Amino acid sequence: MKVVKLVIYGEPEAKQRPRVSMANGIVRTYTPSKTTNYESLIRHEYTEKYGGITFDRDTPVRAIINVYFGLSKGDYGKKGLNKSGRAKMEMGYCMTHKDLDNIVKCVLDALNSVCYYDDKQIVVINACKFWTESNPRVEIILESEEYETSLS
Repeated sequence: MKVVKLVIYGEPEAKQRPRVSMANGIVRTYTPSKTTNYESLIRHEYTEKYGGITFDRDTPVRAIINVYFGLSKGDYGKKGLNKSGRAKMEMGYCMTHKDLDNIVKCVLDALNSVCYYDDKQIVVINACKFWTESNPRVEIILESEEYETSLS
């Protein structure tokens, strides 16, 4: 079984919608720079650690993506975490901020044709959003998925 483990430090970014502009009667569609920059960061971190494509074209891949959002300045008081900060940490899961599916889309698109040939190879996704007091990040684990083809 092949396994890729990657941590992208910094506040997680979601894939933004394509934008459209018009200049001199010509319509131009582009991806916002926040998205392209974050995808470039993910690709760079992957190629620095693993180099080329890890998973063969016919290999199904499982993706485990854990997203950690940092607490805001308003969650801290003079003596450390205040009531809202403690409540967020006790809950664990982050139900605010960016949509989880858009973060997953950004990560998987960034690794497309870099780690695997096509994101169609992703057959299982497990993703969660959490709060963290330090080091906002995205933890990515990709592994070859064993599957059984019989219906018995």
